[in-house]
Amino acid sequence: MKKQNKKEIIKVKSILNPDKNIKGPKTHMEVKYPGIAEIVPTIHLSEKIDFIYNSNMIEGIEINKIEYGKWDKSDYPEINGHAKAFDYMIKHYKEKLTEKHILKMHGLLTKELLIEKYAGKYRDCNVYVGNHMGTLPISIKPEMNELIEFVDKCKTEEDTWSAHNRAETIHPFVDGNGRTGRLILNWLRLKSELPLLIINHEERWEYYEKIRQYQIDQQILEYWVKENNGTPKK
Repeated sequence: MKKQNKKEIIKVKSILNPDKNIKGPKTHMEVKYPGIAEIVPTIHLSEKIDFIYNSNMIEGIEINKIEYGKWDKSDYPEINGHAKAFDYMIKHYKEKLTEKHILKMHGLLTKELLIEKYAGKYRDCNVYVGNHMGTLPISIKPEMNELIEFVDKCKTEEDTWSAHNRAETIHPFVDGNGRTGRLILNWLRLKSELPLLIINHEERWEYYEKIRQYQIDQQILEYWVKENNGTPKK
């Protein structure tokens, strides 16, 4: 495949019967996932790098951007795991997003960063993000089940953000919540035929504010329901 605009393109397509005489480099995704029949949106390799770089930077993981083109040869598990989780999202996004998929993405992301007890598994301890405490461990699975029911109905950009913000509010993992949450957000965006969203790390404060405002709105809603004998606010 020829390069377009001097950028390598990631495109998943069927190569069940590849022509071995075809010259030129295969795309990253063709090599990684041979035999996939569906066509996914064209995503430039530079977009994948920008997504992972910015998502890491939002979490304070400051690694020279040059390292992000090395993938599996990189010395940084923060890059390698994130790349694998991103590839998994691209491979499966047309499917219904399930708990299994979410845990798998987190496991790929954190396999070399967390002990086995926590990689790809819900936390068993309390966590705080600023003044916000994540859902109590005993309530994580029920709330994640509710989230899964909600994401199955996501159609609009607003829906995808609501799902993302809900996941961030639950904060189901001991670490890697933000990075996993942004993969969830883009899974739902691609499934809804919306473009890949790269949140620039320089705009992280606006991003944090979006999550915080969602949490405030949820607290107001919960208070309203409690004060009105379980009647939802219209």
